Amino acid sequence: MKQPELFSTQNFTQFPLGQRQEQLVMSRQQLLKWKQRIFKHQNKVREAPPAQTTLFDTAPPSTADEIDPFNLKLHSPQFYRMRDYDDQCCLYFILDMARQLLLYVGETKQTARDRWGNSGTNHDCERYIAKYIELHRKYDLEVKVCSAFWYDALLID
Repeated sequence: MKQPELFSTQNFTQFPLGQRQEQLVMSRQQLLKWKQRIFKHQNKVREAPPAQTTLFDTAPPSTADEIDPFNLKLHSPQFYRMRDYDDQCCLYFILDMARQLLLYVGETKQTARDRWGNSGTNHDCERYIAKYIELHRKYDLEVKVCSAFWYDALLID
C-alpha cells in the first residue's frame, strides 16, 4: 500500500488545463495515525535521547542537543512575513502546539532578513505549513501552528 502524501508533489504544468491527475490526500484517519506515530516517537526521544557520537572525540559537547523547541518564544507560523527580524543566523522550528508536535526544522546561514526579506517567495516551509493547516481544516481538526527560533547557532561554512 502506498503511503498518501501530506500534499501532492505533482507538477501540474505538464498536464493541459482540464486534464490534471487526481491528487492523493491523506484521509482523516491516516492523518490522525500519522500524527500519533510522530507524537509517540518524539516523546520517546525527548524522554530518553539517543546517545550522540562525534566524529572526533575531542569535539566539545553541543548545546544544540539541549534545545527544546517547545520552550522557545513562539511566533506566528508566517514568520517569513514578520517585519522585525533578528539579524542573526538561526535554527527555526515549526510546531503544532495543539498536539505538541515538531513538524519542521530548518536552518539558515543567512540572517532572517536576508533569507526571507519582504519577498512573497514560496518557501518550502511556507507551502508545508499551508498544506498542513489546510488538511486539518478540511477534517475540522484542531491545529495551532507556530514557529520558534534558536539564535545561538554556530553555523560553519
